[in-house]
Amino acid sequence: MMAETVVSIELPLQGYAIREPLISGRITVQRTSRWVRRVAGAGTVRSPVAGEATIWFDLLSLPGGYDDRTAGTVRFSDPAAGVDTTVEVDLSEDRGWEIRDLTYPHDIERRCVERHLVGVGPAPGRNAACGTHRSVDQTGSQIILNWSVDDGGTLPDTATLGDLRRVGPPGLGSDGNVMMWAMAEFRESLYVATCNWRLESYRDWEKWAFSRGPIDTSEGTEIWRFHLAPNCDPEQATWTRVVRAGLGDPYNHGVRNLKIAGEHLYAVTANHTNGFEIWRTQQGDDWQPVMTGGFGNRENTSGRGLSVFGDHLYVGTENKDTGAEIWRAAVDHAGEASAWERVLGDDVTRSWYAELTPFAGHLYAGSLMTHTGGADALSETAHPGCYVVRSSDGVEWATVVSDSFGNGENLGVLSMAEFQGCLYVGTTNGQGAEVHCSQDGVNWKLSYKAAGDPQREWHAWKLHVFANRLYLGLGRLEHVWWSGFRLVSTADGHTWIDDLEPSIVTHYGVRSMAEYRERLYLGTASFPDCAYVIEASRKP
Repeated sequence: MMAETVVSIELPLQGYAIREPLISGRITVQRTSRWVRRVAGAGTVRSPVAGEATIWFDLLSLPGGYDDRTAGTVRFSDPAAGVDTTVEVDLSEDRGWEIRDLTYPHDIERRCVERHLVGVGPAPGRNAACGTHRSVDQTGSQIILNWSVDDGGTLPDTATLGDLRRVGPPGLGSDGNVMMWAMAEFRESLYVATCNWRLESYRDWEKWAFSRGPIDTSEGTEIWRFHLAPNCDPEQATWTRVVRAGLGDPYNHGVRNLKIAGEHLYAVTANHTNGFEIWRTQQGDDWQPVMTGGFGNRENTSGRGLSVFGDHLYVGTENKDTGAEIWRAAVDHAGEASAWERVLGDDVTRSWYAELTPFAGHLYAGSLMTHTGGADALSETAHPGCYVVRSSDGVEWATVVSDSFGNGENLGVLSMAEFQGCLYVGTTNGQGAEVHCSQDGVNWKLSYKAAGDPQREWHAWKLHVFANRLYLGLGRLEHVWWSGFRLVSTADGHTWIDDLEPSIVTHYGVRSMAEYRERLYLGTASFPDCAYVIEASRKP
């Protein structure tokens, strides 16, 4: 259960003050380590006079340059005391001042930025917010409203998961780590790879997301090794950075995928300048290059899908100019650049092959069919959405989905997983992401439909099987990207439940998942904050 939520309200000019726990309702403080905070919800508390008083918060604190909308409203009503006050908060002013000398207990020390008149800054307590607002009522009298909320610092209840906690500092110590892009267990440790990019505005995010040019504000991807003792004592957990500064090239701004093949752990980078790279390690800290320069084509800007099928390691590329490709090498020789051969390409309507997944004797690959430079001259109907292709030998490929699962809004495939004898495929869709399943890889049915506007759950970002359930991490784009991540799961492929409702406002998706020491680890995507690694265990 959530900890007790305590609300403090003070109206100095009216001699009114309370500090009470909620009787009913819910008010949530969505805490971040820097820049953005949201307080939302409504509830009732005991009135200092008689009966109950009502509080309603809808506040968003943002740094300059992100948004010039009204931040929201603080409303307070206590009929017994003759108080009914509404204060509108405006974000249109210039950047305000830093709040100093206040830090979050048990959290990395950072300063939170406060806007003039907004006052959504840190307050004492693990998960708290406070502020001072000035306004004028209908009679022209000045109102000064001091308020604070402390909801105890816990994440919301989950259906099948418990003991949620953040492991490691925000961003693993770097503000530039805005996504935990990939995770894998290797040699009794959990490896976490980041996307590192210092975003200055959400326009920068858009430029980066669809960029064909260099990423100049990255310090380079990082890979961290998390080791938890067999007894799972958090006091004995250690984090070690095993890759820094983009493996020597800061244009390697992220590692999109990690995969064990033979005795090595392989990583594929994103590099919009020099072409993506493949690296591998045998012990975890001795990383060596396998391939650089995008297989001789710098337009192969990132490695997307990465999978072992038969005795070969396969990688699917992202190429928004000449079309996506799939390459492979025998596992025993995958460390040699000359051992790699291209087995699929030459279709300019396909800009990536993501989530290469073995299933029932075939290797499956999903495509994104938009934003491809070579396809600009083609009609929209020539590439309406996503394809799914498969191969039994890794050389000859057949199309098993050619109509975007019957919905042209399914623009791309983002995730795949095998679960209970079926293959599940998650899409990106501006009207709500979808998950489709198939027993034979040819005939498909809808398993899950995410919300469209206004929640804007566009990305079925990650599918992962844990403790006999299929978990889906969603990317949510409400209010640009400040929307909170959401996790749902199913035990039968048909009935899905909320396992983690939207939480932590600047974290807009679950980007990676992995099981380690019988616990589930979630890597978030965040903007403009830095990403988290969150640990959860299965409830008894």
